[in-house]
Amino acid sequence: MRTIIEKSQAANAKVLLVGMYVPPNYGPDYSQKFHDVYEQLSKEKHVPLVPFLLAGIENKPEMFQADQMHPTPQAQPLLLNNVWLVLRLSLGTPSK
Repeated sequence: MRTIIEKSQAANAKVLLVGMYVPPNYGPDYSQKFHDVYEQLSKEKHVPLVPFLLAGIENKPEMFQADQMHPTPQAQPLLLNNVWLVLRLSLGTPSK
């Protein structure tokens, strides 16, 4: 991810980092370390961070497809809101 961010910044692209967790079967220690990488990269590379894309739906099974990993179409407005809250600030767009 670091290289992707660096190459994007070198091309003068605005970067927004969107955090995730790995599935729980990886264990809580690995999951937390995985997630922490997003915050570390955000600070190191000075890019805005959406802490967790699935915030607000992570404990709502009805918002996930049968695999319980991928969000349903009904979840998309909530995911959009999670991203938009951070993206609009980095674009200098006022809230509506």
